[in-house]
Formats: sequence, structure tokens, C-alpha cells
Amino acid sequence: MTQAIRDIVYRLGSLARWISSKEIHLSEIPQRKREVIELMCLMEKELPISFFDIQVHLLIHLVEEIEIVGVVNTRWMFWVERFMCVLKGFVRQRARPEGSMAEGWLHQECMYYLSEYLPGAHEKAPLTWTHDESTTMTDEVLCGKGTPIRLSHEEQENITTFIINNSQCMGLFLDEFKVNFNSEARGRGEKARKLPTLLEWIRDRLKQAQQNEEAITREQLELTIRCDRMV
Repeated sequence: MTQAIRDIVYRLGSLARWISSKEIHLSEIPQRKREVIELMCLMEKELPISFFDIQVHLLIHLVEEIEIVGVVNTRWMFWVERFMCVLKGFVRQRARPEGSMAEGWLHQECMYYLSEYLPGAHEKAPLTWTHDESTTMTDEVLCGKGTPIRLSHEEQENITTFIINNSQCMGLFLDEFKVNFNSEARGRGEKARKLPTLLEWIRDRLKQAQQNEEAITREQLELTIRCDRMV
């Protein structure tokens, strides 16, 4: 970057800071008019032509508008444009953009209120909700309007086997089953016996582990229980 371009950048920043200031003396305006014209000439001299568009030449008119209508911060629309970007993000139905904006803004205000109010709520204050579990909702299954069906034994076993295969806590047993299954499959001949399924093998393996007092979690025992046939 040459020294001339550095001077242009510095003078451009100083002019922009003056334009956006909240207090401007009338005696400074004629001087700033001359400065902005000199700045535009320097920019056209040092910078390529492709740099100049309507936004660059707008600087001259901004200084003239300050003399006519006053400081910029009392009439600029930048904050409105930024806020419109936020409102446009709430639009989910383009046929009714105003309703989507109003509903989205209402949801945001409600979430902000809850995030500010709930941490400061007193523990003994009366609330319309509680964190205690209702006895009437315990073990309740929300079926909705669906039609209950009864699974076959094969479907029941397939679902249980799928859950076991995708459970992290059963990883060691799955590895052991694969090793035993592959070794027996390779060594069997014409008189080979029928190999057990994964679910049968894991049930026998967990019973053996309980007898040998191995560390078995409750989750591992529950996974071997077949799912309910009524869904």
C-alpha cells in the first residue's frame, strides 16, 4: 500500500466519523465540502475506475444533506434496515409475510421474557406449573388416533435384535458373539449343530454372567427383554 492510498484511507475514515457524529458545528460544513471534493479527486487519481460507483460519489451528497436537514443520526434508516433483516427471517409463509413476522416476533419476545423471568422466580412463589410428576400421567401411553396392531414373533425378535445391535452398552457381547459364531461356522461340517440366534445367545450369556457374578448393568438386562407386541 502506497503512502497516497494510506492518506486516502485515513481521510476517508475521518470524514465518515464526522458525518456520523451527533454534534456538528455549522462552521465546519464549508471546510468539509472542500475536503470531500479533494478526497474524491485523490481517489480517482490513485484508485482504478472500477472502484467508483454510486456509493462512492454519495459522500459528496451526504455532506450537502447535513447542511440542509441536519445531522445524520436523527434521520438515517440503517437500524430500520437491520431490523427488517431480522423480521424477514421470521417469514415462513410467503403468502402472509406480515403475519409470520408478527408471530415470530411474539415468540421471540416470549422466549426472552421466560429466559429472564424464570431464573429469578422465587421457589416459594405460586406457579401455574410444577416440576413434580403427576400420578395420573405415570406409565401413560399416548396412542392418539392410530390403530393398534399386534406384531408377529418374527417382527418382535427382529426389533429386539436391531436395538441390541445398535446399543453401545452391548458392544463387548456383540464382539464376543461374532468371534464365537465365526469360529463355529468355520469348524462345522455335515454334522454341525444349529447355531443360536443373537437374542438367544445374549440371554444365555447374561444368565451365565450373573451366575459368575460379573458386572452386568440394568440397561443390558432390559435390552434382552422383548418389546411389546402391541403397537
